[in-house]
Formats: sequence, C-alpha cells, structure tokens
Amino acid sequence: EALEAGGAEAVEQFVRNTVTDQADEALGFVWDSISTGQRHHVFSDKIMRALNAHETLKGLFERNDFIVKALDEISHRGYQTWHRAYDTDVVKWLLDNQWASAEEFLEMLKEMYSSEDMLQRFPNALRALEKVAK
Repeated sequence: EALEAGGAEAVEQFVRNTVTDQADEALGFVWDSISTGQRHHVFSDKIMRALNAHETLKGLFERNDFIVKALDEISHRGYQTWHRAYDTDVVKWLLDNQWASAEEFLEMLKEMYSSEDMLQRFPNALRALEKVAK
C-alpha cells in the first residue's frame, strides 16, 4: 500500500517506523522481494574502462562489485538515455579526478544515487554503496 501511495520513499518511511532496530536489513529484503526490474551494474563496461585507466583506482573495482535491482521494468530496461547520461557523468568525473581515492569515488557515487531519480529507480543502491563506504 505504501508503494502505491507514495513510492519508494513511503515504503522506506513505513519500514523505518515499523522496524527501527534493523531497518536497513529489512529494507534490503523488501526491495529484493518487490523489485521486478532488471539488474543494474553500477560499474558498466564504459565505467570499467575508465576505472581501469584511472591513475589511482585501476584494479580496485570489478564490474560485478555493485549490482542492484531496479524497482520495476520501466526504471531500467537496457541502455536507456538516463543510463548513457549516468555513464558519461561518471566517466567525466573519473577523467577530471585522476588522483581521487576510492573513498572519494564512492562518495561521488553515493551523491549520484541519492538523487530523487536514482532513488526511485534503485531504492537499494545507496544502501549498498553506504555499506562499502563505511
């Protein structure tokens, strides 16, 4: 009901209000259970090429390190316009920040996945990135 009424934000609020102690774990289970969309590689082939050419980040990440499930089929279906823009933005950041640390890179990704659009598409992505960044 919360999903239909208010989207991903309403579901998260409901779970956090209901299961306060283990809300993150519960949310992960909820998203995996209700998500019907495609799997999304946070590190696409294009991003992996840029990472493997990066001065400080080459060899630190693998393509399958972060795979998240889209909320529904509309959120992620192939290589859509939003996905190409996302890849371009990440690659540009990598080129502009050749001496960035892994922590700085993960912080930038967390900012990207904190946008309203990405939170709607991938409700569990930010949580996955935050676990690693800690």
